[in-house]
Amino acid sequence: MNADLSRQMEQMAEQVTADFTRTLSQALARLLGEGVTAEQAMTDSAAFIDGGTLAWRLDPTTLIAELFCDIGLPEIAYTQDAYRLVLEANLNRSYPGAYIGVHSESDRLVVTSAMPAVLMTDESYCVTALSNLAAHARHLREQLAPYLQRVEESAQA
Repeated sequence: MNADLSRQMEQMAEQVTADFTRTLSQALARLLGEGVTAEQAMTDSAAFIDGGTLAWRLDPTTLIAELFCDIGLPEIAYTQDAYRLVLEANLNRSYPGAYIGVHSESDRLVVTSAMPAVLMTDESYCVTALSNLAAHARHLREQLAPYLQRVEESAQA
């Protein structure tokens, strides 16, 4: 009986993964247009949406879809000011369903969101989730602009 349940769970995970991949591809085609750009985004697991680099991954163990969008790298002199605004936004839940943090390797500010992958198998939901996170990141970049390095001064994420 445990073997049957285990196999059913594996099949469900395979189905959710396939559905997530298909729907994400369709959502990217809607956001980026049909063709090479959307195909490349699927290959890279990242795309330039609404002025920022948005990346995603599917945790195969938990079947949680994770979305990440770059905000930028704080200027050294303004790091505390940038962090204060980010902490305040997190505390006040200024961006429902999204959390802002610091990438452990690059020190860039990143806005993240996570949800069950099965929700992302609905194309409208998927488009909305991607668009909302990209819009949150754009708004945060605008709000934090005085504290961030200029694009030409920093490496693109």
